[in-house]
Amino acid sequence: MSEDIKNIKEMLNEDKINLAIDFIKSKLTEKNNEDFIENLINNLSHFELKTELITKVLFSDLIKLLNFLKDDVLRYSLLLVLKSTVEKEPDLLVNLASDYLRSENPNAREGILVLLIYSANKNPEKFKSFIEEGIELLADKEDFVQKKAVDFLSTLGKKYYIEIEKALIEKLETNPKEQFKENGELVLKKMIDLKNLQEEELKKKKIESIKKELDKKETEIAEVEIEITKETLKKKEKEQELKEKEKELIKKEQEIKEKELKE
Repeated sequence: MSEDIKNIKEMLNEDKINLAIDFIKSKLTEKNNEDFIENLINNLSHFELKTELITKVLFSDLIKLLNFLKDDVLRYSLLLVLKSTVEKEPDLLVNLASDYLRSENPNAREGILVLLIYSANKNPEKFKSFIEEGIELLADKEDFVQKKAVDFLSTLGKKYYIEIEKALIEKLETNPKEQFKENGELVLKKMIDLKNLQEEELKKKKIESIKKELDKKETEIAEVEIEITKETLKKKEKEQELKEKEKELIKKEQEIKEKELKE
């Protein structure tokens, strides 16, 4: 572990969070700081409860690294660390996303799409305004960016199927590029598959709900039947008791009569 990371951990352990954040921020602006950035990314998730606070406060600074990180492993590690932050704080991403979607760096475009997918999965309503930009990236120069654009639109399609379908069809009519057409059709297919899946899940849930209701009614009926059976048995027992008492009375009457006759 580097001395810088040790210093940060010590500050955090002593609850000097602001000091730690200022230290990280200053180190990120230094020249030739590649080693620090690598160590920071590899240790960010190990700051325990402080991680989310740090990533939230330094979000814009950490996002900038997407423009410079050439190592795929490091870049994806950073995106994973930021996943929880963008899921819980979608506005942080909303305010910055457009600039990165238009970045000249394809790694930055892909990275921001990954974060958009994370966040849109939890907060789709926050990203409706990014539908057009997502569609534009279906024709990106890089295949890996196109794939993430497909995934992003498919994710949004869970909530905005009609809006995306309409926008896509309009674009497909005016954009002759074969790759754009393939990606557009892929998005539509994925959304249809998702829609069918959602409909199937709804049907299953409805069936399960009906089944539970039937099971509940059957249980209630069974309980009523048990009560009726109990009442019937009690009634029969009482009838039997009455019959026995009646027999006893008849027997006593006979005994009294026989006794009177003897006298």
